[in-house]
Amino acid sequence: MKRLFHIISIAAVLFVLFACGEDRSNEYEEKTLCDHWMADIMSQKYLWGDRIMVDEIPWKRFFAAPKTFFADLTKFSPIGDTWSWCTVDTIDDDGHQRGYFNHFDSYGIDFILMADPTNATSRQYARVMTVIPGSPADKCGLERGDFISHVDGNRMASSYTSLLVNGKARTLVVAKLDVDYEENEFFWAQVDTIRMERSEYVEDVPYPVCKNFKIGDTDVAYLMCNRLSEGPDELDEQSTDYVLQLEKAVKSLQQYRPKVLVVDFRLCNYGTLMMANKFASSILGTAYAGEIFAKTIYSQTRSSENQTILFDNEALEHAIVPEDVFFIISEQTSGAPEWVIRAVQNVMGGSNVFTVGDTSDGQIVLTEDIKSQFAVTLHPAVAYVANALGEYGYVDGIVPDVLKNEASYVKLYPYGDENEALLKFVLDEVENMY
Repeated sequence: MKRLFHIISIAAVLFVLFACGEDRSNEYEEKTLCDHWMADIMSQKYLWGDRIMVDEIPWKRFFAAPKTFFADLTKFSPIGDTWSWCTVDTIDDDGHQRGYFNHFDSYGIDFILMADPTNATSRQYARVMTVIPGSPADKCGLERGDFISHVDGNRMASSYTSLLVNGKARTLVVAKLDVDYEENEFFWAQVDTIRMERSEYVEDVPYPVCKNFKIGDTDVAYLMCNRLSEGPDELDEQSTDYVLQLEKAVKSLQQYRPKVLVVDFRLCNYGTLMMANKFASSILGTAYAGEIFAKTIYSQTRSSENQTILFDNEALEHAIVPEDVFFIISEQTSGAPEWVIRAVQNVMGGSNVFTVGDTSDGQIVLTEDIKSQFAVTLHPAVAYVANALGEYGYVDGIVPDVLKNEASYVKLYPYGDENEALLKFVLDEVENMY
């Protein structure tokens, strides 16, 4: 009797599932197509794709939003993958956002949140670290080093950072810091209310500063690089590609025959391997022809794609060729600029290459852009970027020879100004060296 009742119960459930409603399997399949495609592509292309066990992923996860599901897949990485990302093509999504600065609908500033430097209150301030030339913030008079205390009448707090990032604030209270050296105290020297202009798409110029300094009898060249891609990456497709911009900058510095080159990578957080090679080669010269710039190491299933990449001969022939190189770096320095620094250090030696600033990000992988029919683009890590010896264990970043936190300085001068804290430190070192 009990067995008969059990059979009848099962039959009733099956009847409800299959007889009392329409078949919605096609609808479910359609909703999971994108995530299934992502799982297949990541299994094939991802550097750690052999670790992705698609059959072990709960079926409910395939209904997740693309970015959420992609994050689930990157968790299969054994080292904590912070470099791969996914973008939804229908949304203004800046995959190369730098700190708080984004290119879309932006005021064109980057900042850090910090406590009141005067210690007079427990309030928070947003200190402006970068102002992009020609941006709405630049036009309104914001300067590097300014402290934002209020946003639209509200005291600055983490909950209001999105208004600055997305260009939604209209009124800012801005203060400037000064110091009383006799009393050894900080104080607010000036407080202004700034009315912000309308936010807009802000172009991040790849080589914003290129100049020469004379320190005694020593010529010192300074080049700031914000990105290492072929470009143009911006909406203005008519702008000069970044390869030509680099060549122009190198040519302008060559005329001084600088003994020392200062490369400022503080704001450079992405780029291509090819452009990193061209940049490094533009420093070194023909003495390094035939030497290894880097090696790419793919997963076992793609090992046939592994490459040994030599320095770029054309760029070597038109290089700056300094005796010593200083790299200014920060925690935002990531990927391509790190590959440049390691390659130059490897061939020139530690006694001729110096680093100043904060520890860099430590990106040890190459990423690849993979588009789809689902308005989703994947940017997964696909290979390790190793040095000439095949070593890629630098996930903790480049620790500078001299640690310098520019945020600790009272005055932040424009990038390339000889009084700017990190550049001034380098120029003083050059004066002592020669």
